[in-house]
Amino acid sequence: MSNRVVGALRRLAPRLVRGPDAPFVLADLEEAWERDLAKGIPRGRAALRYGRNLTASAVAVARARTSTRSAEIAVRTALGASRARIVSQL
Repeated sequence: MSNRVVGALRRLAPRLVRGPDAPFVLADLEEAWERDLAKGIPRGRAALRYGRNLTASAVAVARARTSTRSAEIAVRTALGASRARIVSQL
């Protein structure tokens, strides 16, 4: 069963972890999976760890994207407001 679970998680990972940092995050997930197996951790337990790490990574990457977008929107809004003030003063 754990083989199918990990296979499904591995196919799902690139869809959940996107953006410029995705290749690095996905490589880290694979490295952690291989390291767990090399340590002798049972496949089922390693699969749970992979799923947990995947979920945490996907949330972290999504938050980073959201905070970056929020910052960009705030800057654009501030710039737009200052431009409006400048134009109204003319």
